[in-house]
Amino acid sequence: MIARCGLRTRYLMLVRVLAWLALLARSDATKDVEILTLRHEVAVLRRTNARPALTWRDRAVLSALGRLLPAPLRQLRLVSPRTLLRWHANLVARRWTYPRRRPGQPPIPSPIRAFVLRMARENPRWGYRHIQGELVGLGHTVAASTVCHRAGTGPVRMRARSAVAGIGVGTALYTLGVLLEALIGGELRKHVGRRRMDKTISRMTGHTIVCGWGRVGLSSTHYLVGTGQHVVVVDRDPARLEDVEYPTVLGDVTDDQVLAAAGVDRARALIAALDTDADNVYVTLSARALRPDLVIIARARSGSSTSKLLRAGADRVVNPQRIGGRRMAAFALQPHVAEFLDVVMHDESLDYRLEQVEIGAGSPLLGRTLHDAAIRRTTGALLLALRCPGGPFLANPDPNTPIEAHSVLIVLGTTGQLTAVRQRAGAT
Repeated sequence: MIARCGLRTRYLMLVRVLAWLALLARSDATKDVEILTLRHEVAVLRRTNARPALTWRDRAVLSALGRLLPAPLRQLRLVSPRTLLRWHANLVARRWTYPRRRPGQPPIPSPIRAFVLRMARENPRWGYRHIQGELVGLGHTVAASTVCHRAGTGPVRMRARSAVAGIGVGTALYTLGVLLEALIGGELRKHVGRRRMDKTISRMTGHTIVCGWGRVGLSSTHYLVGTGQHVVVVDRDPARLEDVEYPTVLGDVTDDQVLAAAGVDRARALIAALDTDADNVYVTLSARALRPDLVIIARARSGSSTSKLLRAGADRVVNPQRIGGRRMAAFALQPHVAEFLDVVMHDESLDYRLEQVEIGAGSPLLGRTLHDAAIRRTTGALLLALRCPGGPFLANPDPNTPIEAHSVLIVLGTTGQLTAVRQRAGAT
């Protein structure tokens, strides 16, 4: 057999060599005519047979000769470079890729399936695990999931006790209903609480808006509430506002609609205590544009932001770090004075207060001097300073100083004494 194959190979090689020698002996015109004839035959074959059947020998010869042709002529051959790449890809796929298999578990034989269904039918109290154990005992290795899902046999309670299945469905529906009720009820309570709070804010007048529920905002709110003032807290973080017991507005305070929801058109003052100076500047600009007469107190983290906040429209700019440092220095140098001011301003356990009282337009004190007003004798309160409109503070003012409209009195006294001063001054 090997000798015959070797003889045939030598014969084919001899035929090819003789054909090449005959080709070299022919003239160029004869070769050109033959090439044109071969091209026309190839064109006819392509029209009649779109996919010619080539053996591996044909592919080897055409591939070897195709490498000798110029690049433009390779695209016109029966075997183009794209065809060679496809042949190579098919060869690699046949030799080095895994055979294609059906996805999923292998199919269960029909006799085994029929046997499983028969055992389930004749033994209604057997579950799929019991049936799988019987099959393993008989020498048939079948997974429990195959018995349950592929053979159509579920747990025993699902086949033999339809009533239990009905109860299970009813329990699931009841649990789902309870969860939906809790979810909808919680959302409904939140919605009702939000509407109630919006109505409360809409009825407020002369309140203070605290922007930012941090340490500064928390301290400011507690002091204002301790003096009997109404407060609305605004913050963008819902986690911060969860336990706030005062009226709140959730949103970005730099938005004009959020300020409107907080009642900026009816507010007395606004405290900008946000985390960054840039946000405080923006809030100050927005609030000043909405309310030119609003009292705005802004927090500044750095000294360079003070002038920016004042230009933006803030009436007062407070630097907590600077004020804290000065108070600590005051306690170090003059502890009794600092403690006295701290007590009369912030200690809620004492009856004494230090307040400002503005002289109203209809006050009976207008046109009179401080001596004639006799504030100390008539009310019992102590006058510490006086500030005329647009002027500086006058500490321990002269008794002959006249009282003008919209002047501000700085007085110290009890709650009753301060109330009497406000009544005489015609303050609202």
